[in-house]
Amino acid sequence: MNVLLEILKTTMPALIVFATVYFMMQRWLDAQLRKQMMDNRQSNYQQAFPLKLQAFERLTLFCERISIPNLIFRLRTEKMTALELRNSMMLAIQQEYEHNISQQVYISSDLWKIIKMAKDNILANINLVFQQQNPDSDSMTFANALFEHIQLQASATDTAQQAIRSEAAGLLN
Repeated sequence: MNVLLEILKTTMPALIVFATVYFMMQRWLDAQLRKQMMDNRQSNYQQAFPLKLQAFERLTLFCERISIPNLIFRLRTEKMTALELRNSMMLAIQQEYEHNISQQVYISSDLWKIIKMAKDNILANINLVFQQQNPDSDSMTFANALFEHIQLQASATDTAQQAIRSEAAGLLN
């Protein structure tokens, strides 16, 4: 029995010291891990922030470039037919979209849906107005019909640009 008491006298303080050191080290390591995670998050944010701003800028430019008035002014020539103008506009929109498709990585999925809907809306409007035209008519007649049609409704690109501004403002605030 005395031997057992002697063993307990020497091992109990050692166990108490060990437990104290273990818990203190555990707390210190947890604090270091949290600090490292915060530093990593801050570093990632500092790297991603400029990329997100650039994505907002590029998508704003995308919306401007695919707006019907800008497409007409940029693509229409005097000798074009309505069919040629329509095809040029559709091709330009698709090329702009493909050029900017990677920007969806930096924005919310809701904003990307709005931008995609704006693109689809513009394509649908071009096709709708084109179906009411003679494909061989001159491009000016088709362009005028497009201008009349878009004046009757809210611009899809304006809606998309407003959504871009709102999300960018959320990032900046």
